[in-house]
Amino acid sequence: MTDDGKQYEVGIIAVATGFDASTGGLSRLGIKDANGVDLSEHWKNGISTHLGMMIPGFPNMFMPYGIQCPAPFTNGPVFIEHQADFVRDLVQKMQSESIHSIDPRPDAADAWKAEVKSVGDKTLFSQAKSWYNGANIPGKTVEMLYYLGGVVRWREKCVEALGPKFGESFACH
Repeated sequence: MTDDGKQYEVGIIAVATGFDASTGGLSRLGIKDANGVDLSEHWKNGISTHLGMMIPGFPNMFMPYGIQCPAPFTNGPVFIEHQADFVRDLVQKMQSESIHSIDPRPDAADAWKAEVKSVGDKTLFSQAKSWYNGANIPGKTVEMLYYLGGVVRWREKCVEALGPKFGESFACH
């Protein structure tokens, strides 16, 4: 029986509660940045990450298999290994250079967001109303949530971030 008093004979009822891919769970964890600002506040007008693994303002925090990376379009165990390798290499670099804390620079995250958008805009994904871009959640900013440039290109960007451009990607303390 529905709220309006109508009764329906049915064999199955499917309850659709929404699927707030990737950002939904993270936004509700209560994660706060270095200044005590909740992640949900950071992302209220759109997401920002560096390489899909780190968020400006959240030093030394990593999000493997997160957003703005190619995770949904990969073989999961193999891809998570690539991400673990990046984190390992980054931690080794921090140790060898006596860096205690790294924080992705906002302009590096902006550049990554532009890369995600640029690649995504070349596909039909950008035109779909889908969980891939958050269009299925009322009020959510519609944007590419995943990187469609492939694992090889994503890995190249990771190597680049750890190389000579390290200081452009990360603030170190």
